[in-house]
Amino acid sequence: MAQKSLVLETGSYSAKLISTRTPIFGFGVAAAKESVLPSALDQKTRRAEQFKAARDMLPAKRLTGTALSVVLPAERTLNRFLDMPFTDRTKIDSVLGFELESHVPWAADELVHDYMFMEKRKDGS
Repeated sequence: MAQKSLVLETGSYSAKLISTRTPIFGFGVAAAKESVLPSALDQKTRRAEQFKAARDMLPAKRLTGTALSVVLPAERTLNRFLDMPFTDRTKIDSVLGFELESHVPWAADELVHDYMFMEKRKDGS
């Protein structure tokens, strides 16, 4: 069964979307789009245009059975390591946004977040 994935990259000059299909054997690019940002040199309006271009490039319907990778500049991302007293995903999903509020300068509803489980090292870190 072929697997479909999308890669979205919002750069300073343009936004790019690549659709790939991975059949049982091999790899192939199914489609590629680029949307040049009108104000590529104006940093004040670039961010809003990046979000609009990304939103316009993604399909309007919900992505099901599709892997989506979003490429963001490092200065627009944060990584935090948090210890949780539980490993139940439903509990983590319900409290993670609020837990992150004490670690970042934004409200929970302004965050896009994800998590992964990490093994604790023997030294406790």
